[in-house]
Amino acid sequence: MHPIGVVQFGLGPIGKGIARTICEKKELTLVGGVDINPQYLGKDLGEVIGVGPLGVPVKGSLSELPLDKVQVVAHTTQSYIPQIHSQLEEIIRLKLHVVSTTEELSFPFIKNKEIVEKLNKLALENQVTVLGTGVNPGFLMDSLPLFLTSVLKKVNHIRVLRLMDAAKRRGPFQVKIGSGLSIEEFKRRVAEGSLGHVGLEESVYFVATSLGMNIASYIETIDPVTTDVLIKTEHVEVEAGKVRGLYQVGTALNQEGKELIKLEFNAFLNATDPHDLIEITGEPSLKLLIPGGTPGDIATTSIAVNCIPKVLSAPRGLITMKDISLSHNLGSF
Repeated sequence: MHPIGVVQFGLGPIGKGIARTICEKKELTLVGGVDINPQYLGKDLGEVIGVGPLGVPVKGSLSELPLDKVQVVAHTTQSYIPQIHSQLEEIIRLKLHVVSTTEELSFPFIKNKEIVEKLNKLALENQVTVLGTGVNPGFLMDSLPLFLTSVLKKVNHIRVLRLMDAAKRRGPFQVKIGSGLSIEEFKRRVAEGSLGHVGLEESVYFVATSLGMNIASYIETIDPVTTDVLIKTEHVEVEAGKVRGLYQVGTALNQEGKELIKLEFNAFLNATDPHDLIEITGEPSLKLLIPGGTPGDIATTSIAVNCIPKVLSAPRGLITMKDISLSHNLGSF
């Protein structure tokens, strides 16, 4: 069986991580990279991602790459569908499948409906699959709890909590959660929609829709977590009294105001006792605890890579994680 040809579209920290992981998989082969960073253009992709020469280039657009052996594009650029729909259109028109870490693509059917309908129609016309995935959204707060409901006779309520030590995460993540901001600046950024975790609402509706829950309202709050002491990481410096992260909660209620789903996203520098917790109340009730938590960056790169073969046999159009066959590790043995 020939390895699946993959182009890495976007060479930020996650994109580079995906490209490095692809290099380790005998089932996959890295054909090229796409990025607009002038420091990368024309260079060998292997040199850019730190694995040594691969003999494959980095270009500014897909059309500049040899695509005859490409089947899938690993897409890692931005978080919101309006920011990336033109990139997706280009990929789809080239009849290439997509695995993307764009958070809104994890469940794209609740926002940007005109854009999503257009993309879905285009994907169906070109007989390709577009999948949004990642560790969160894509796994820990949606696909994993949904899978766990398989062994329950009845589900009444789902709670998922992530508590992360953000000091161990990549620089852009530490910035995204507000590290180093004053409380006033944090609140201003939240109000304008430029700060916080993207994808909590998508995770809620992914689970609710899959289970047939009737969600009447969705409430999301984002609050700052401050520090009493100076904190320095490789990427940021946070003075006492400033923000070191956030506490973000998404809650789904039914028509009677009863809570059905609660997702708690806690990410701040130097958090103690990091862990992931899933609690499902039902018949029977079930609890899953992951001590130490799931390492977010390597988990995101891994799930994206492990899903690449899945999109080849998945339904065409814009799909979600529940539409593919069970995802699992690829090529470790």
